[in-house]
Amino acid sequence: MLVQPFSIVLWLPDGRPIALDRDQLSRALARGAELLGNREQPAAATDETLLDATEAAAVLRVSKATVLRLARQGELPVVGLGRFRKFRRSDLLAGLRTVNS
Repeated sequence: MLVQPFSIVLWLPDGRPIALDRDQLSRALARGAELLGNREQPAAATDETLLDATEAAAVLRVSKATVLRLARQGELPVVGLGRFRKFRRSDLLAGLRTVNS
């Protein structure tokens, strides 16, 4: 049985294939990691980050339906953006601190 050397085929934007062996792939990945390491890190989520209902539910550890019900009842502050409703992370965290005190 003939064992083929490891290779991966990548398709260039113009449709041409390019085959990379293990060493070429390793060098390409190392160079990509080096280039990414020199970029600025994305900004961390601040307390003023706006979250959708699903994200707010994850922060509060409740269901999305509960978040929407609390917002509808006025028990959870909502920021309206057109037809969308968003929740400030700081409002959610403040509510958690109040409940836990």
